[in-house]
Amino acid sequence: MLPPAPERRLILTRAEYQTALDALLPLASKSIQVFDPDLVQPALHRPARIEALRAFLRAGRDNVLQIVVHDLSHIERGMPRLVDLLREFPTRVSVHRSEGDALRAQDCFVLVDARHFVRRPVAAQSRGVYALEEPHEGHQLRERFEQILAASEPGLSATRLGL
Repeated sequence: MLPPAPERRLILTRAEYQTALDALLPLASKSIQVFDPDLVQPALHRPARIEALRAFLRAGRDNVLQIVVHDLSHIERGMPRLVDLLREFPTRVSVHRSEGDALRAQDCFVLVDARHFVRRPVAAQSRGVYALEEPHEGHQLRERFEQILAASEPGLSATRLGL
């Protein structure tokens, strides 16, 4: 599959954010990294998105989905499909809860292969950017994700859930 053409687009509404996510997830070939306050807006638990994530995880033994949230309660209470995905791929799907300085982060993003992303500078607002083939900015987001991940603790796991 040929890489997508470089693209950068302003996102102004929640609907545009959802559309950008649907375009982004199928591009993943190695990693998907998600940072969001509570995972409500990216709605990764929707059936079509769960299937896209499952297909991505099945496509390669080294493919990983990493999620960091401030608040786990929405996942624990209302996202059973995502919890099932964690159970199905316990070594390649991780969900962490941010701590300390990371709790002050107000942005959110979904980063695919450190090249493609959708990012909102303030998670509570709709405005953001969707970008394809942006390796420089993607690398910066990956570093940011790694810092947030380092300032987090495992939140959900197959064993913690008693699965």
